[in-house]
Amino acid sequence: SNELRESLTNLPTTSHHLIDGIKVDVQYLSGWEAELGRSLNLQLNLTNLSREARKIEPRLTSVGWETASRLAPVTLEPLGAATFPAVVKPTETSGLIPGNLKLAIEGAALKIAVQPALTWQVLAPLANADGAGYDRMFPAETKVDLDAIHNGRSDLPVKWEPFTACGPVYDLESLARGGPCVIFLYARLQLPAAGHFRLFAAVPSGVKVWINGERRVAYYDHHQPPYRPDPRYSAEFVTDGEITLLVKIMRDRNPLGPLCIGFFDESGQVALPVAIPER
Repeated sequence: SNELRESLTNLPTTSHHLIDGIKVDVQYLSGWEAELGRSLNLQLNLTNLSREARKIEPRLTSVGWETASRLAPVTLEPLGAATFPAVVKPTETSGLIPGNLKLAIEGAALKIAVQPALTWQVLAPLANADGAGYDRMFPAETKVDLDAIHNGRSDLPVKWEPFTACGPVYDLESLARGGPCVIFLYARLQLPAAGHFRLFAAVPSGVKVWINGERRVAYYDHHQPPYRPDPRYSAEFVTDGEITLLVKIMRDRNPLGPLCIGFFDESGQVALPVAIPER
């Protein structure tokens, strides 16, 4: 079963909400993925489910977003509906924090969910001759120093560089530069809330994952992960909302398959994190 991967990648194109008798359907015409400078096209469908006519003044409120819409005061008869297009674009990192883009109706506010692009720090390629890189302890495994210069493959110097990816499936083969290596990804992440979460991480070769400095996922053999609930690929944890995540990926002589990584909340719903800038 690929249910976990499908849950992470196949987010619905419409979200449904109810605000004080007004049904709000948010259609994501260009996807959920948000990154700085990229516009999202939305369609906001409002339906009056009450028994009386309602005069409402919907408006977008935002922090860190640029918005343009045709939202205007409207009177909705019982079961009457109105549709408004909107274009929104995050212009500051703060815009990607959940809840900073809202639709306000009569004193209530609906958080418009987006899937932020995550900016990681990546360190690659590091040596992995004959698979020895899995057991070798690299300096990054005990302390992440984003200013440090590391001894990479073929004794070439490498340093942490930003790497931005949207969605939960990452193609990292270009970072390997055509040969066996070890790749590290690091990020500080803000989850939607405090509480219990489950991390899922799988790649066809091998991976180690540290959450807040504690190793929680580790395996190394070449296989196709089944992307299903399995302790081998997942770890449960409790957080106050902010975590550090360090991921060590193995690339052998074969091209590196995609890394699938994501989070689920206690109810099993996909939890979309936001990267906290390091620099």
